[in-house]
Amino acid sequence: MNHQPFETWIFSDDPIQPKEKVELNDHLQSCEDCRHLSDSMTQVHQTFTSALSPEPAPGFTHRWHGRLAVFRHQQQQRRMWLLALGMFGLAGLLALVILLLGLGQVNWFYEISQVIANFGRLAARLNHVWFLLQSFNQTLPIFTPIMVVFGLGLFSMGIALIVTWFSSIIQLYQTVN
Repeated sequence: MNHQPFETWIFSDDPIQPKEKVELNDHLQSCEDCRHLSDSMTQVHQTFTSALSPEPAPGFTHRWHGRLAVFRHQQQQRRMWLLALGMFGLAGLLALVILLLGLGQVNWFYEISQVIANFGRLAARLNHVWFLLQSFNQTLPIFTPIMVVFGLGLFSMGIALIVTWFSSIIQLYQTVN
């Protein structure tokens, strides 16, 4: 038996003409397969229309936002590390290019002797400053504690400024939640 137009009408979601509906009902009265198919399709439609949509577990939105914030923070940290590594790599590459370009023009013995001479000059200046501090301490001994207090104050103020600067840089690059 030819079931073709009837199966198409059964599976179709579009409304059929009244004449076709009569033909379909007559065919369903006589054909067991098409009647079973029509009943099955009716059950499928009822199941889809009566089924409840699934609800997310309690706290899903809160957990999702938390994971998103962690993911964004990790992503920003990765970007910062890549930027820092890229900058160091670029600086190293630039230093290597400069070194290779000037490699033939450098007199290494002269450069090493200049480094040694600079260390010698630094040692001589430190020795001179030490001598001045000793003579100042012998001449005006009362100013030594005052100078130590002011020196420690200036030193601690410098450390505080450096720590403040680093903490502000860290806060500047943190993600906003």
